[in-house]
Amino acid sequence: MQDKAFFDKLKGESVSRSTSYDVAFHLAIAFGEPISEIVPKVEHGDVLTNPRGEGVFQLQITCPLIDN
Repeated sequence: MQDKAFFDKLKGESVSRSTSYDVAFHLAIAFGEPISEIVPKVEHGDVLTNPRGEGVFQLQITCPLIDN
């Protein structure tokens, strides 16, 4: 997916040029029938990575709210 992305140097983002269907199609060619759970939900135009860590492929860590 990253090799098919558009890299916006001004914003420091990589933007998807593929869809989840494209990913599943290429996985099926390479490995047989892919497992649908492992195909990322990505659409054309989604931000894959950015400097703020908000991209689809970046780890999103959430901390539970702790009540006092």
